[in-house]
Amino acid sequence: MAKYIMEESMFEPFVGIVVPCYNAEATIARALTSIRLSRYANYEVILVNDGSSDRTLEILNEFASLDNRLVVIDQRNSGVSATRNRGVAASSADYIAFLDADDIFFDTSLQERMKVFALEDDPEMIGVFCPSVMLGENMEFLREEPLFDHMLPQNRLYFSSLNDSIFNPTSVIMKKSAFTAVGGFNESLCPAEDFEFWHRVLRHGGYFRKVEDCYVGWVQHPASASHANILKHYRQCRKVFEIINSPADGIVEFQQGLGGAVQHRSLTKKAFTSSLMAAIIGQQAEADEISQDISRICLEQTFVTELVDTVKFCAMRVLCRPESDWPARLWPIVRVSVLSFLVGLSERFDNKCLALAATIIYLDSLPVAASSTESDSAAFDAGDRYDYESTEILPVSLIDEHKEIVEMIHRRSAELKVGLGWHYLLDLIWIIKNISSLPRGSVVLDAGAGNGLLQFILADMGYRIVSADFSERIIPHNCLTRYTILKADSGRSYDNEYTRHLSTEFQARRHTDEPSARSAGALRELITQCDEGTIIYYRTDLCSMAELEDASIDCIVSVSALEHNSPENLTIAVHELERVLKPGRSMLITLSAADNQDWFHEQSKGWCFTEITLARLFSLQRPRSNFNRYDQHFQELQTSNYLQQHLDPCYYRSGNNGMPWGKWDPEYQPVGIRKLRRVTGTQTEVTRDESTTAQHLCSPANANRPPIAAFIDTTDGCNLHCSFCSRNNGKITMMNVEEFGLILDRVSPYINSLQLSCAWEYSISPIAGDIVRTLGRYNIETTTIYTNGQILSEALAASIIEAGITNLVFSIGEAKRVTYERIRKGGSFDRIIGNITMIKRMKERTGAAWPRLCANLTVINSNIAELPDFVDMAHGLGITEIRGRHLILNEGMEVDTEIIRDAARANHIIETARSRAARYGITFQVPLYSRDGGEKNCRAPWSQLYIASNGDVAVCPRIHKYSTIGNLLQQEMGPLLAGTELTGLRRQMESRSFNNPVCGICIQNKETEIYINQGF
Repeated sequence: MAKYIMEESMFEPFVGIVVPCYNAEATIARALTSIRLSRYANYEVILVNDGSSDRTLEILNEFASLDNRLVVIDQRNSGVSATRNRGVAASSADYIAFLDADDIFFDTSLQERMKVFALEDDPEMIGVFCPSVMLGENMEFLREEPLFDHMLPQNRLYFSSLNDSIFNPTSVIMKKSAFTAVGGFNESLCPAEDFEFWHRVLRHGGYFRKVEDCYVGWVQHPASASHANILKHYRQCRKVFEIINSPADGIVEFQQGLGGAVQHRSLTKKAFTSSLMAAIIGQQAEADEISQDISRICLEQTFVTELVDTVKFCAMRVLCRPESDWPARLWPIVRVSVLSFLVGLSERFDNKCLALAATIIYLDSLPVAASSTESDSAAFDAGDRYDYESTEILPVSLIDEHKEIVEMIHRRSAELKVGLGWHYLLDLIWIIKNISSLPRGSVVLDAGAGNGLLQFILADMGYRIVSADFSERIIPHNCLTRYTILKADSGRSYDNEYTRHLSTEFQARRHTDEPSARSAGALRELITQCDEGTIIYYRTDLCSMAELEDASIDCIVSVSALEHNSPENLTIAVHELERVLKPGRSMLITLSAADNQDWFHEQSKGWCFTEITLARLFSLQRPRSNFNRYDQHFQELQTSNYLQQHLDPCYYRSGNNGMPWGKWDPEYQPVGIRKLRRVTGTQTEVTRDESTTAQHLCSPANANRPPIAAFIDTTDGCNLHCSFCSRNNGKITMMNVEEFGLILDRVSPYINSLQLSCAWEYSISPIAGDIVRTLGRYNIETTTIYTNGQILSEALAASIIEAGITNLVFSIGEAKRVTYERIRKGGSFDRIIGNITMIKRMKERTGAAWPRLCANLTVINSNIAELPDFVDMAHGLGITEIRGRHLILNEGMEVDTEIIRDAARANHIIETARSRAARYGITFQVPLYSRDGGEKNCRAPWSQLYIASNGDVAVCPRIHKYSTIGNLLQQEMGPLLAGTELTGLRRQMESRSFNNPVCGICIQNKETEIYINQGF
C-alpha cells in the first residue's frame, strides 16, 4: 500500500471519518480496507483506540504508517460516546462520517453521500444518511430488504417524522457544526447513545437527507455487544426513552400527549424485541424482567405479520443466519424458546391478546423437520454450536441400539432384586450412554434416587454417588451387602402427598446391619474421602441442599423423580441443582412428557409436561427437540412387546392402566432433558485454594488478562506421510478421555478458543468420538478441529455436529486426484471428497449450522497452479473458508523443488483464486509472497498454549520438543502460568535471545527460506 497525498477538490468536500475501536483486532482491517477501496479520496480517518487489550492498537499503527490520511489516538477505556466525541474534536474536516470498527462502507458509500453536500447547499440540512444492509461475519447478505430505508417526503427526515428506529451511526455523515451545537454524544449513555443523539439533534432543528443510491454494511455476529448483556442494553434504552420524551426541555404538552404515547409504544416494541432475543439465547430471567414493560394494548395494535417478522429478525440477528434460512432452518432451532416465551407472555395477559394468540398459532403451524431420518440417538443433538441442551423423547429404538447396556441393566436388576417400571429401561439406557465418558471417581448426584437401580449401576462404573432424596429410605438388603453405602441426614423432616404415597405403596423393614446416618454437616468430608463406587444416601429436600457446596458435583442424574414436584417447586429445584453443578457440566434428567397440555397423573402423583413447559422450567437455551415425532414414538411404544414382557410385576397394581399398551388417557411417554451449567465469569469463585484456576482468575494480577488460545494434540501420530511434513510416526502416545477431561477442566476457564489437532492427526485414536463429545461439553467460544479427513465415519461426524464444533478444517488444497495422492502419501482423494460431502449432507439433513467447513493447504510448486480450480471445487463441497500457509522448511526433508521461487507468478495465481473465492462468498486467507516481510511480532508466550498428547505444555508446537513450561496432567494452570519456565521464555522473546534452534529463525520470518529443526 502506497502513501497517499491528500488533494482538495471542489467536487469532493473534505470529510473526517471517525472510527471508535475497542478490541477490534478481528474486524478493523476489514473496515479500514473498505474505506481504502472507496471511490472517494478526500478524507481523513480518525482512529480512536479506546483502551483495547488485544492487537487493535498495533494494527491501527500499521495502517497509519502506510497512509498519511490516517490518524491514531490512543486513550484509556472511556466508552463509545466519549471515543466518538474525541474523534470528532480531533478532525479538521467540516463533515463527519462515522464507521464502527466491525462495519464496512461499500465502494460508493462515501461518494454518493458526500455528493449531496457538494450539490445541495441547504443550511437546514444537518446531514445525510443511507440505508444499511445486514451482513454476516463472512460478508454474506443476511436480509434481502435494507434497514433504515424510511419512506420520507422529499427524502427528508425531520423530528416530526421520527419513529422507533432511525439509523445506525455508520449510515450517517453530518455537519460538524451541527454535532458540536448539541454537545456531541451523551457520555453517560451506552448503549443506545446514538438513538438519544439523533433525537436531540433533530429536536434542535433541521433535517437529515436520505440518499437512496448507496448502502453501508451493518455486520452481525454472535459476539455482538448488544447480545452479550441484553438486560443491560434494554435498561439503557428505557432510560433513553425517558430522556427523549421527558418534560425537562420545557415541552410538557409533548410528554403528556404525543411524547407519552410514543414512549409507551416504543417501549413495548423494544421490550418485545429484547425479551424475545433474551429468550432465544436462554436468558429466561432477563426475558421475564424485560417483558414486564410490554403493554397488552400496544401489542394488540400490532399486526400479526409484524410480530412474526420480529421473531424472524431476532432469530436472524442472534444466530447470524440469512433470511433464506427462514423458516426451514432457523425456526427449528429457536422454536421451543420462542413458543415458551410467547405462551408465557400470553398467559400473563390472561390469553386476551388476540394478536399474540394469532402469532402463536401461526408460528406453531410452521413445519419442523425431523431431527434425524433414521435414529434419533445417532445424531439427535446436532445443530448450532449453542445447541447442547435438549428435550428428547426416549424412543424404543434405544433398546436395539444399546444391547450391551440393556443386558447389563437386566442383570443388575435381577441380582439386586430392584424392579423396573415400564419406561425405566429407556431412562437408564439414555442416562448411561450419555454419562459413559465421565472419568471414574467423578462425583455424581442422583436427584430423587430412592432405591432406584441407577445409583448402583453408576457405582459399578466407578463413580462416587450422592444419592439425594427426601424420603427416609431403607437400603435393599442385596445392595447393602454388595456396595459401600454411607448415610447423611440433614436433620429436617419432610412430609407431603408423594412421601405418604410411597410409604403406603412400598413398605419395607429396616435391616439391623444398615449404617446409621451421620450429620449432613459431614457430607463434604464423606464425598472427598470416600472411594470410587461408594454411595452416600443423603436425605434432603432437592430445593435446599445447603450441605452441598457450590460447583461441587461433576454430573447430575435423575430418573423420573423431579416430576413429583409441582411446577413451582421444580423450578426451585432446578436452580438448586444448577448451583451445585460444576460449570460446563451436564444434568441428565428424565421425566414424563405430554403432547398438548400439562397434566397431573393422580395414580403416581406426578406431572407430565409439554415441550414448551419443560424448556421454561429448565431454562433451556435453544434446546434441540424431537417432539415433532411425538405420535410416531408413541405408536412405537404401543407396538413394542419388549417393555411389556420385562415389566416388574409390582407395577401392575392398576392393571394396564397407564401403560402404552393399555388404557391411556391422556398419553404420556419418557423424555430426557440435557441441561448444562454455563461457564461464566461469576461461576469461578468456588474455593479458597490459592492454587486453583478460580483464584488465579480472580486475582488482581489477572483481572484484565486477555483469554488464551489453546492448541491440543491428543495423539502424536498420523496416518499419512505428506511430502512437505517432517513428522515421524514412531511409538504413538494417545491421550484418553479422562486425561483430556482433566486438561479441559484446568484450561477451559482461561481460554476463548481451542484447536484440536495441531501437529498430529486426532482421528487415528479409537476414542476420537469420545474426545470430541467431551470437548463439546465445555462451551468454549470457538472450537476448531484440523484433520486430513481420511478417517471420518458417520458416527464421528455426528459427534462433531453434536458437540457444536465451530470449524472443521480439512487438509486439502488440490483439485486433481493425482496431485493430492502424490503429495499426501497414503491418502485417498475420493475418500476425503466423500467424507466432506457426507458431513455436508448431515448438516443439511439436521439443519445444523456448525461446524463451518474449511480447507487448509500448504502452498508448494506442485499444487499452486490448481488453486483457482480448487476454489471452484471447494464451493461445490460447501467449504466456506480456505486457509493457507507457505512451505516451512524442516531439516531432513528434500523439498527444494517445491519451494516457490517465482513470487510474481505465485501472487498472480493467489489473487486469481482470491477473486474467485470472493464471488462465491468464501473467506480466502492465503498470504501473498514477499521477500521483505520483516520481523514478526510474536506474542505466543503471552497469548497461546500448545498441549501435547502426554500433557506437556509449550507456547508453540514448533518448540514443544525443546521448551516446555509444565504438564497439565500433573499441575494446575495457575502455577504453570506463574512459573519460571514461562517467565524465562517471555524474557527470551523480549531480548531476542533463544535457547532453542527454531525461534531465532521464525522470528525473522525466515522459516520458508532457512531449514529449521523442530525435533519431530
